[in-house]
This record gives sequence, structure tokens and C-alpha cells, in this order.
Amino acid sequence: YVTEINLKEKSYDDYLLLLWIPLNRERKRFRAIDRIIISKGNYSQTLNSKIQTRQFNWTDYTGTLILDNDTLDLFTHVDKKKLLHALREFSDFLKVDVEDRTTGSPYWIDMSRY
Repeated sequence: YVTEINLKEKSYDDYLLLLWIPLNRERKRFRAIDRIIISKGNYSQTLNSKIQTRQFNWTDYTGTLILDNDTLDLFTHVDKKKLLHALREFSDFLKVDVEDRTTGSPYWIDMSRY
């Protein structure tokens, strides 16, 4: 899956790349980029068998780019520090700040630490 962001044309393309052939290409335009937010997802799945029942719980973190009236998920990872390292490049390229919304009170992250 590929996302190309063009700051000069103020547009981005989303598409699936299969054997170097872009499929389902979608281009969207934007006027301004606001920020990147980090959100947390909590998940649970129960597996039943004749012998036993097991429940799996996990958490992941997603960095989402906030545009005019749209959002674009940039990266998802189960390790928040690894997510922040990946978002550093996006933050520098897009010249936007990163807001952490995974706690009770949102706060801005100093991306120079990552």
C-alpha cells in the first residue's frame, strides 16, 4: 500500500502497488495540513475450541494526519516508541506537530527526542 504526498500540488495519492502496477489509485486534494495525532486502539479476541477457551488482548497506536476535512492514517504499530520514530520523518517532511491523544489529557510531543 502506497501513499504519496505532494506538497507543491497540495494533493495525495493512495493506491495498492502490485508487481509495480498501481491499482485503485485515488487522488485527493487539500488546502492545509493541520497536525498528526496519535490514537490508541484496544482489542480483544476470544478463541473457542473443544479443549479450552483463550482470550487475546492487545493494543496498537496509530499516527493519523489531519488535513482540511479529511484524515489519513500514516502508520500503526504495537510499540509506541517505534511509532514515534516512524512519525518523526513525516513530521519533519510535512512541518507539522504531533499530538498524543492516548492519555486522559492530550499533549504535544517534542519530536526532536525521536
